[in-house]
Amino acid sequence: MALQAQVHSAALRLIDTTDESEGGSGVAVKIGERFFVATAEHIMKPNHRYEIAPRPAEGRIREFAARGCDPEADVAFLEVRAGDARGMENRFWPDTRLLESVDQHEEWPVVMVGYPGQFLKPIAERWSGTQVERTVRCDAFTYMTATLRDADWPAGPFERGPVAERDIFLHYDPEHQLHPLRPDTVGSPPPSIRSAPPPLKGVSGCGIWLPAHVTSPIWQPQAFLVGIQVSYFPTQKWIRGTFIRHWLNLIARNYPDLSSEIASVRAMAAENLRTMRPMVLASRVAP
Repeated sequence: MALQAQVHSAALRLIDTTDESEGGSGVAVKIGERFFVATAEHIMKPNHRYEIAPRPAEGRIREFAARGCDPEADVAFLEVRAGDARGMENRFWPDTRLLESVDQHEEWPVVMVGYPGQFLKPIAERWSGTQVERTVRCDAFTYMTATLRDADWPAGPFERGPVAERDIFLHYDPEHQLHPLRPDTVGSPPPSIRSAPPPLKGVSGCGIWLPAHVTSPIWQPQAFLVGIQVSYFPTQKWIRGTFIRHWLNLIARNYPDLSSEIASVRAMAAENLRTMRPMVLASRVAP
């Protein structure tokens, strides 16, 4: 539960206010002194407006300082203004807890947290004087699985072919591993998935974390953000993501002033992988 609390805190629901049938998930990430939402490019429609669905006591964020996309890697960002981020600053994932990639020849345990569209429920609405504003309850889910070794990658079909340095594939067999969880509301039971697993529409852009157990100075669960989920193919039982290094590349191209911070992030990510690799591979559990 401690690990789930960590990753759920950084998981965001992006509401497309231009087309309420669209939207997706994202991850709050802090790089240096800037605040970003990491997400998938394909959910960021041109000329559409987005907002972050707030938790209780958080302000609604409807305006962003900047946005950027990389269609080839299918990653994107929204920059949250520092003033808007203050009310939710503790939810932004620290840049010291990233992994740029993992060894594709191995299976790694991972955790995904996202917001399936069918879990969204309008609970109130009011007239602002110019438009109807809806309050939406966002029910998140947790999916615990493992990466696919590159030798086991699916053959397709793909709109864009896999690239070993860019893509990460996960097992998707949700019958016993999909866990609805509602970290931001209380009082109602979580949505049931006993009849069938939910479609993952709305989950695109969510984070892929690698869990580990740090034993010094005391035992504690810890997670490292390794990727952004971009697509899935349920009949072939796989999920696809993009390594977070490509999202960092996008940030570096748009923010030259963060070059020293991003260099430090990359060095820390490499050290994180060296430190935790023996622990993770020794304790991993196949899905």
